[in-house]
Amino acid sequence: EKELNRDVCVITNGFDPGVFPTTDPVAEETFTILLAGTINPRRLTPVPLLKAIESAIIKGRIPEDRIHVRLLGPTSKSVSGFALDQFKRVSYSLEQRIAHKDALLQQMQSSALLLLTYPDEPGILTGKLFDYLGAGRPILAIPDDRGSISQLLSETGAGISVTTCTEIENLLVEWFQLWEKDKAFNLQRNDLAIRSYSRKEQAKQMAALLNSL
Repeated sequence: EKELNRDVCVITNGFDPGVFPTTDPVAEETFTILLAGTINPRRLTPVPLLKAIESAIIKGRIPEDRIHVRLLGPTSKSVSGFALDQFKRVSYSLEQRIAHKDALLQQMQSSALLLLTYPDEPGILTGKLFDYLGAGRPILAIPDDRGSISQLLSETGAGISVTTCTEIENLLVEWFQLWEKDKAFNLQRNDLAIRSYSRKEQAKQMAALLNSL
């Protein structure tokens, strides 16, 4: 707006509800946190999450055998610099990439979804975020980018952004306790705000914008 000296309208990326499979909630006996997609080792790291989980386990806040982290898509090379083996108490798996539709199903059947953010690059809203939004599971964004992602999660109620290991640990303990009471636990999502990011609603936004010209 400053460069052009005129109003600017942004239509973000979004999700297509029609590509998500129909599935019933899965009553897993393990609280499963899923990261779906690649990891750029120079900009993203899952280490704060694993530190927080190990701390919660050591303190007895979460049972060691009731929480698991799935890294679906990252290669062993991309995570080699994180020394994940240092977290002796944390159960995690490094899994090969799968077809997009299958990945969506895995997201829908997870307890929570991990989103690694770009705090030094405001405005980045990756396709993964919108897949997560459509999957309907609680989103854990690390770290808090204090920008576009944090605002979107707050607006939609689809997830929470946190940064420090203490913040992550406390949030995980809270979610784990909710999950223990109801395996299909969720957050107080704003369905109207979430629908605004669907392809159908985005097409309406585009049409309204063109009609206003």
